[in-house]
Amino acid sequence: MATTLSYDYSTSHALKDVYDQVIKDQLQYFQYYNKKITSLEKGTRIKIDFYTKTTKEKVRGSLTITKLI
Repeated sequence: MATTLSYDYSTSHALKDVYDQVIKDQLQYFQYYNKKITSLEKGTRIKIDFYTKTTKEKVRGSLTITKLI
């Protein structure tokens, strides 16, 4: 099951500056789990452990870049 997140937020910053910062932050997140990642592109994937909300059980999962806009 794939989920797409979307946000609606007003800011005085230039759109390019916001986009660049989001990409930078996401790249750092992906690199935390896989130091070999040098850029984000469609298909970039990391495998990580998630924890369930109620029982805090560890569940193996992954995050994959499906589209960059």
